[in-house]
Amino acid sequence: MKSACWNCHAEVDLSARSCPVCGMKLGDSVSSETAGPSFIGKAGHILVLLGAAGVFGAAAWTLVKTGKFADTAATLSAELGRRREARLSEKEKALTQTRTRSDQDQEDIRRQKIWRFNGRVYDMVTLGPIGSARLTFLDKNNGRTFKTKTNHSGRYSIELPKLEFSGYAVEIRHPKYAIFAEDSSPSYADRERSRRMEERETLLSLTLIHVPVLPQEHAYDVRLDYVMTKP
Repeated sequence: MKSACWNCHAEVDLSARSCPVCGMKLGDSVSSETAGPSFIGKAGHILVLLGAAGVFGAAAWTLVKTGKFADTAATLSAELGRRREARLSEKEKALTQTRTRSDQDQEDIRRQKIWRFNGRVYDMVTLGPIGSARLTFLDKNNGRTFKTKTNHSGRYSIELPKLEFSGYAVEIRHPKYAIFAEDSSPSYADRERSRRMEERETLLSLTLIHVPVLPQEHAYDVRLDYVMTKP
């Protein structure tokens, strides 16, 4: 009956005490081919693994002595850091996009509930801007009033709640001016001075009735320009 040497794996008689090839003593630890690997065979595999570990350890020590280990570690650390930053950057980007979409959605909802009136107030004759003119927007349904005033360029802007069935009555006051009127088409700014003077006299002789401003339901920006004239 044949078996195998655990050292050199040569075929030997089961009754042999030593390997005829390498001379390794076999003793009672040699097993048959059907009995599976012997304890000594397992020990040989362990020695092989230890030898491999020694080889890798020697290689690592060589890298340490030559300084290449530090370079390799630094390169690996830098790459890991780059990947970590890339992941964080992607997460921050996704979070920013989510916040932007959320903010935009909230802004869209807000705009559905308000009108933003803006425009300018200017002198009907000279066409110069009128600063510090006070505008009052009146909701006649419940008596609520909203006020603003023009800047040095004669411009104003105000956001007001949308009204379902009626608009806002507008009143403009300035200590140096007597009356105001809604700008029309063509604009007073596009008319000849002589014509503006004639229309000024007409406005001063009339009692003006201002119609409440009622923008379209889905409007947001509402442009309203006004002219004023001195007495």
